[in-house]
Amino acid sequence: MILKYPPVLQVLVSGLVAWGAARLLPALDIVIPFSREISAILYILGGAILVMSVGLFALAKTTVNPVEPAKATKLVTGGLYRVSRNPMYLAMLLILTGWSIMQNNLAAFVGVILFVMTMTIFQIRPEEEVMQDLFGEEYEAYRQRVRRWI
Repeated sequence: MILKYPPVLQVLVSGLVAWGAARLLPALDIVIPFSREISAILYILGGAILVMSVGLFALAKTTVNPVEPAKATKLVTGGLYRVSRNPMYLAMLLILTGWSIMQNNLAAFVGVILFVMTMTIFQIRPEEEVMQDLFGEEYEAYRQRVRRWI
């Protein structure tokens, strides 16, 4: 399967949807105490998880390109990958959640929901099929041990 919608694009579209929904539905404005601080923590945490996750792929000398998972040469299962099969996408979700909190509007969280749905359907499931084909029983055992998101 050819993956046409890179995760970064999905984050940007979901973030735009969050921002647009908040602007279109001002009746759903809320005050989230410490929204800037909470958002900053989520941005930093998401950024750190993203850097560490990419670093583990670099150490394993395998591709990090999400649109060509068939080029993977190793199954990365250590570090953060012991907790989540998709820590890079989890990191993006944390950053997007921080962005949604900054909107101080309940409608903004539609972007978070959209991201989880699109990532699962259009990115993660196809990647899982490729990983199963590439790594067989090793991937299946990993999939049984570690959850998809967290």
